[in-house]
Amino acid sequence: MSVLYLDKESCYLDTLLCLESHSSTLTDIVLILKYYEEQEEYECCGGILKAINEYKESLIVKKYNKHKKGYDK
Repeated sequence: MSVLYLDKESCYLDTLLCLESHSSTLTDIVLILKYYEEQEEYECCGGILKAINEYKESLIVKKYNKHKKGYDK
């Protein structure tokens, strides 16, 4: 059985792409994260967590900007 090495950057980029393209939900990503934790792929877990946090932050900023535009009128 060959072992696949999952580096932090690859996991980060894959996760962020899945979230931004709406091909996966946050719930899906959390399940994937739990799987990689069980496999002890901690570097990949770090990338997934970074992507989750960045995605959530982008949602907060988008919500803030949308709300702010309503007051600019």
